[in-house]
Amino acid sequence: MSFPLDQDKKPERNKPLLATPLKRCSLVLNPPRLGEQKKTVMVLGVERGGTSMVAGILRALGVNMGDRVGFNHEDAQFIVEDTAVLGRRIQARNKQADVWGFKVPKLVQYLDFFEGALRNPHYIIVYRNLLAVADSWQQRGAGSVVNTLDRTLDYYNRIIQHSKHTRRPVLMLNYERAVSSDAGKEEAVRAIGEFLGLDVGEDMLNRAMAMITGDGAGYVNLPEHFFAVTATQQMPERRALELQLQTPELISPDGWIDFDVFKKKLTFVRPDHVPLPRTFWLRVDLDAGRGIDLSICPLRIYFDYIGALFPAHCARPPVKRGTNFFLVETSGMAKALAFGPLQVPTRFNIRAQAFDATTEDENMSAYGAIADNLSRPDPSLATR
Repeated sequence: MSFPLDQDKKPERNKPLLATPLKRCSLVLNPPRLGEQKKTVMVLGVERGGTSMVAGILRALGVNMGDRVGFNHEDAQFIVEDTAVLGRRIQARNKQADVWGFKVPKLVQYLDFFEGALRNPHYIIVYRNLLAVADSWQQRGAGSVVNTLDRTLDYYNRIIQHSKHTRRPVLMLNYERAVSSDAGKEEAVRAIGEFLGLDVGEDMLNRAMAMITGDGAGYVNLPEHFFAVTATQQMPERRALELQLQTPELISPDGWIDFDVFKKKLTFVRPDHVPLPRTFWLRVDLDAGRGIDLSICPLRIYFDYIGALFPAHCARPPVKRGTNFFLVETSGMAKALAFGPLQVPTRFNIRAQAFDATTEDENMSAYGAIADNLSRPDPSLATR
């Protein structure tokens, strides 16, 4: 059916009705309680749904989210489903900090347990568009679209049912609005800070906003834990830097190392244990045992920021038998450098040398660098 137009009149534009001029990225279901100095933050949502972003914001604001956490800001101590074990770990964390938190999306199955086991729980729920969640899973080759949507709806339904009954503080965040602009990022950070009674000054605000990369733009670590290892085809002539081997006992007389357990690491420190430079070159002469495919079992390069070496603080650059060159970038706070395999048991022969880098070396393309899209944080945002 068509509608005749009056030729003497210009067509009027269609006008929106009942618009909501204020587009908030957060809603408070239950407000925080005055006077609660001790509290536990539980981040709720679905995998690939923005929980890592929220946990990263919390870490940047000074909330203890665990020690051995990395890009996804998830404490491995809570990736268990035994409530007895969880209860013991909750008690241990209560002794460590007045305000602490964690995020493990699959633990939405135990919300009734956490309601009673956590000390003054504060729930932060992050919602992301269902199709965006499914798309993120698909791009990682995990699950079908329908199964991902079903899982996401199940998680959100469990969270909603819990929210209906809990009297504890609940903050809800809209992922898309939080990442859409600087204004959205600021609103999200301030909402979290206000919800938890945190003092968010200008420096802390900028630090926390830097944890929000954008819609699906990937993870970032805390600025003080930043590292990047870029493989290059060659390196310029530079002055050697002294590295002191801390684990010489691992090397057999013929120069080989049998990595039979993951805790074995070929570890180096700087003289007097001064931190590693912000930027330096690394030459690694590498040989691997017979039958080892370095594309499947590469060499990991670890950085010690917290007095421990673990997978969340390691790089896995492409390596080959023979001489490898890397330009290494850090926050300037790494205490040690170490090498270890992706899989065990493995035999490697590793000879490593470090060299100075200059500002000229930042143009890595001149040395045949493998391109990366890693975001470099503002060094001023790092805290010691």
